[in-house]
Amino acid sequence: MYTISWNSPHYDAASWLQGLEQSAESHDVTIDGCRVRWRRWGKGSPCVLIHGGSGNWAHWAVNIGHWSRHHSLWVPDMPSFGNSETLPGLPEDPDVLNRLVQILSDSLDALLGKETVIDLAGFSFGGLVAGTLAAH
Repeated sequence: MYTISWNSPHYDAASWLQGLEQSAESHDVTIDGCRVRWRRWGKGSPCVLIHGGSGNWAHWAVNIGHWSRHHSLWVPDMPSFGNSETLPGLPEDPDVLNRLVQILSDSLDALLGKETVIDLAGFSFGGLVAGTLAAH
């Protein structure tokens, strides 16, 4: 697993992030015509990390090394972000959050099965998505 050596004179954030991404196992799941890119690190009980708005999986980069020692981390690029495809429908529709959560839920079910118990974390917009996903 990649860890950060902040004090190293050779520290290169872009190379470190690229190495972290290359160490992930990538999974693409297509739900209702929308491909969602998931990345997985580690072994153990599943933990899903939902990034904030205008971002991608890399919002969690500094947490992945430590948390992947204890969990199987599943980190998506939410639809319309990062390497995932655009969420179908109009962004101004009032059901946009529910459509986003449904696609994430269905793609998680495809990856882990419907009966799998997961830990779930999110921040900023991802906190809203994670809370809605948990209620779903």
